Amino acid sequence: MRYVVLSALALMTVVTPGIARAQAEFGSRGNIVLAGGTDIVRILPPEASPTPPPAPETKPEPKIALPSPPPAPPPTPPTVEKRPEAPAQQGRFVTVQAKRGFTQTDQSRPWIGINADSVDRPLAISFGLRDAGGIMVLEAYPGSPAAQAGIRPGDIIVNMNGIAVGDTATFRQRLLAVATGNEATFEIWRYLPEGADFITTLRSLAEQGNASVTYRLGHMYNRGSGVPRDEAEAARWFRLAANAGNTAAMAELALMLLDGRGVERNTAEGLSLLKTAADSGSPSALWQYGQVMQAGKYVTRDFAAAAQVYQRAADAGYAPAMVSLAIMHANGMGMPRNYQQAARLYEKAAVQNNSAALVNLGVLYQYGNGVEKNDAKAYDLYRRAADLNHPTGMHNMAVLLDKGQGVRRDSEQAADLVMRAMRLKYEFSYKQMTTNSGTYSREFRAGIQRRLKDAGVYNGPLDGEFGQTTQAAITAYYNMKH
Repeated sequence: MRYVVLSALALMTVVTPGIARAQAEFGSRGNIVLAGGTDIVRILPPEASPTPPPAPETKPEPKIALPSPPPAPPPTPPTVEKRPEAPAQQGRFVTVQAKRGFTQTDQSRPWIGINADSVDRPLAISFGLRDAGGIMVLEAYPGSPAAQAGIRPGDIIVNMNGIAVGDTATFRQRLLAVATGNEATFEIWRYLPEGADFITTLRSLAEQGNASVTYRLGHMYNRGSGVPRDEAEAARWFRLAANAGNTAAMAELALMLLDGRGVERNTAEGLSLLKTAADSGSPSALWQYGQVMQAGKYVTRDFAAAAQVYQRAADAGYAPAMVSLAIMHANGMGMPRNYQQAARLYEKAAVQNNSAALVNLGVLYQYGNGVEKNDAKAYDLYRRAADLNHPTGMHNMAVLLDKGQGVRRDSEQAADLVMRAMRLKYEFSYKQMTTNSGTYSREFRAGIQRRLKDAGVYNGPLDGEFGQTTQAAITAYYNMKH
């Protein structure tokens, strides 16, 4: 066994036959991409980096107290956002039944054919509900089980098979429990009257000064959810909501200003808006501000200050901040290395089904860092992340299946998982198959070849030898539109 000690910004890399830990890179706002190695990989913290990471740094800069951001106030001084009042009662609860299907490219992934987002209390109130919870349908794809059941944009799914739906993550978990082809019963709050257009209704509410809905429109345009993606339009709605005091909109607009997405780049205004949102106590803004301080791209890097704001957001129950703070503990960034504290934070975030926490906690169990070594526990955590459609969970799960480590050996299922990860454009899996395939079993490699042949990109022998023909087929498959 060979131990390689990396720089202060990196993890210790442990190389064994077929297993390795990975190097840590800083992203543009402190995202740490833990990738590389032989076949097991840790992942980036919470999935919220709109820009690709710059080249990794080789040594830390001195910890210097972070100065206040340049004094560039937002265009209109933010005011306390007025909480929307519940509109006159016009909604109603309806119950529908829809079959649980699967995607065309992945029969293990549950699907009913909707694009949805979680519902916070201000949005719930705007749509006639008193309490947060549930998911709002942004799209119901034509011909899908949801569309056939009459589910439509603007519906809020609050209950599934008699169990409350808290957010999109719990909805996915509930759907996984339903066998493919079986029907599930959905309780829906339907605010929009028959024939009303969802986007037109959102715009009308926004134009009436509803800052929560205004922010939601910006969010939809920023991600292309329910509307064509349009960053300039997203920035316009975010600015309107930010001027009305919506802290989430301030943070989103700040990131767009820092990156120059949809608006002209303005670092001073972006930092000022982000600090204002963080000072308000918004957990998501605190986390994003922590990323800025950790990365040191726009301000002097300060690990200690980043950890403090992460802690505030984590104390408020914000899972992405728990993951970022856990990675700092695990890597000894601005603090002594403490795997036990990292494990505790990952555990809390995993309860919220945060897929990054599930994978990173799985790595701790696999290597016995901060917890008792338990390959079966690691496998289960990777499986849960894979169920949430996280490609790193799929890949790490595949490695254990191929080795029979913590689970009964199944190289065929392992091959399925790596193919799924490559369909999701997971570069680490692609590079493993093209540059490090010898670490995997011959049965696994033959299984990959068989699946490439079924996909129509390979016509060579199923011998488990990854020569130029197989590698070209893997590249063709990876680049296919799935």
